[in-house]
Amino acid sequence: MADIKSNSGSLLKNGNFQELVAEISSVQWFDNVGSEVADGTKCLIQGYLAGLGYVADSIQLVSDASHLQDCIKNRFDPNWMTAESNAFKNLLEEFDHSDNDSSFNDALHRTISELSTRILTLADHRLLCPDRYLARVAAGSAAETCFRYVLESTLSCGQSKLFTSKFKIFQLGRWPLCFSEGSYIIY
Repeated sequence: MADIKSNSGSLLKNGNFQELVAEISSVQWFDNVGSEVADGTKCLIQGYLAGLGYVADSIQLVSDASHLQDCIKNRFDPNWMTAESNAFKNLLEEFDHSDNDSSFNDALHRTISELSTRILTLADHRLLCPDRYLARVAAGSAAETCFRYVLESTLSCGQSKLFTSKFKIFQLGRWPLCFSEGSYIIY
């Protein structure tokens, strides 16, 4: 098991945490939603899904915000959602079973809280959704992914980089939506 206390403590002391925060802060949230999906993005999606034990037969692009609600409310595979939740629980268990640095936990929660506000503002301005609730869903998904990405980066002990892949999809200005009937849906 990784020595989280030394990892998290060294993250704060040597500036790596600030580098992660700067990386997250520099993301152009939702800048490329609705545009064609590039091959690099497809590779990230396949890597993310492989970490959950899934393979997508295709990647479907939602290019119109009016179709988002249908995808999110009606088309997601609940087993995919459970697999992602379980992967996060495993990540948290590994983090919690270690003697982690409380100053790191405080810094992480404070940072994600501050970033959440910024991401929500950007989602409100960049996602032209008929239902403003969907902008909040997008911002919540992005903030949650940032939190998981930082935890995964802190552990960095050769594990799969499931949440790193998902974060990088957001980093490309996309909103990864859900897995549905063998396809991964992205906006």
